[in-house]
Amino acid sequence: MRKEFERFDKYLPSMKLAVFTGSDRLAQNAALIKQDVPQIVICTPARLQSLVDGGDLNVNDVKLVVIDDCDKVIVDSGENE
Repeated sequence: MRKEFERFDKYLPSMKLAVFTGSDRLAQNAALIKQDVPQIVICTPARLQSLVDGGDLNVNDVKLVVIDDCDKVIVDSGENE
């Protein structure tokens, strides 16, 4: 996934894009955010929660959230329809 978004990133030089995956170390993600705050963050819901809970990512100004496979997120969380 990271390679696909990096491919498009070159066409948006003014946008700061960050892709965080489960294979990344959380501390490494936090350091990247502090170094250069991204405008677009692509990550799993679990990684997003870890970054927010750790105070590494401030979502107060978030205007849009896109969750891929949202139905799986709801099922995995134990929520009933």
